[in-house]
Amino acid sequence: MTKSKPSFSIPNPLKKIFGEHKTDDNKQEKNTTDNNEKTTTSTHSKSSDNHSPKSTDDYEARYRMLPKDFDPKADKGEATTKNTGKYKVGKDIKPGHYTITQRSHDMGTFEQDNQYDNYIFSNALSGDSKYIASKISNYLVDGQTVVIKGMKNVKFKPESTHPRTDLNTGVWIVGADVEPGNYTVRSASVYAANFIVKSPDKNEKIKINEVIGKDDEDAKKSLDVNLKKGDIILVQGSGTVKLKK
Repeated sequence: MTKSKPSFSIPNPLKKIFGEHKTDDNKQEKNTTDNNEKTTTSTHSKSSDNHSPKSTDDYEARYRMLPKDFDPKADKGEATTKNTGKYKVGKDIKPGHYTITQRSHDMGTFEQDNQYDNYIFSNALSGDSKYIASKISNYLVDGQTVVIKGMKNVKFKPESTHPRTDLNTGVWIVGADVEPGNYTVRSASVYAANFIVKSPDKNEKIKINEVIGKDDEDAKKSLDVNLKKGDIILVQGSGTVKLKK
């Protein structure tokens, strides 16, 4: 996979929130969340070879965010509340599309692994901080793992899947949450966000990886994008974005 990231250092407070987006040789994204020197990067252990790949397609599938031919409207989810801990989707949390929030003043971390126990997403979450995301929207798929760190009473509320143009922190699917087409992307909040677009092919190649925001002269103030059906959009950090055709 070709590594793509901004050529500049993300300024405070964005850099303090989630660090720079990086892609390793195994096509996994790793985001470091730092607040007052507190690291909230995923540290839970992974299984080594519980799912030995039998072909190239199987190998590529191990690092996907979503299963191939994933249907975003198939699972409706069910409201639940969780504390710090590790939870299996399909057993502890029903599969579905959720908005995830917490009310505590403290910062915590929401992390997600795919069904092969490989890291796919993480972000800081706080109920009362202008520097940290107040909600995360994400698809939770049967077999995946959710890790909650440093939080109590984290609420998972089922989120309807429909086209929209305002995207908060989380994961969105073009063709379900966003209509395909040409857009100009701009920040919709005070702080910048990492805006990432992955292709729907077998290795989910990163098409776009840019910081968009108003709070730093090095961040892009706007970005023109062509979004195709099946593309996966990640919005990470504390900011939100707005799409306009």
